[in-house]
Amino acid sequence: MESEKDRKQQLELNGGCFCGKVRYSGIIKDKTNIIDIPNYKCNCTICVKYRFWEVRVDPELMTITKGKENGGPLKEYKFEPFHTIHYFCNECGTHPFGLSHINQLNKPFYFVNVPTIDGITPETMDQLCQKTIYLDGLNDDFAHEPKHRNYL
Repeated sequence: MESEKDRKQQLELNGGCFCGKVRYSGIIKDKTNIIDIPNYKCNCTICVKYRFWEVRVDPELMTITKGKENGGPLKEYKFEPFHTIHYFCNECGTHPFGLSHINQLNKPFYFVNVPTIDGITPETMDQLCQKTIYLDGLNDDFAHEPKHRNYL
């Protein structure tokens, strides 16, 4: 059972697509400020095309609250060879989150696209940019930053 102290030591991220037909809720444990959450940009081909900028949520702490129902607008694109599912809204085209099973990271995780988080401001995004971790997914070398990253 979760204590009051545990609830105070977590951050709830709510967000969704542009048109509002896809929504999610995720919890980051042991963090109370979004600025303290590690955030990532990857140079793999799909992340570059989508301009994806992620924070990670454990699968057991992520809930798709709207859009997943039968016939709903949430669709998926499976990106191989990384065993990654990118979800998108087929109404407005937004890619709010995905689910990755990249083996080098030892466990699956949801990746939430930072600009889709409710209430995130330009000031907060500027602060997050200063702490971004860059991943070399293009060369399957997630332990090192890519040589070129300013375009990410």
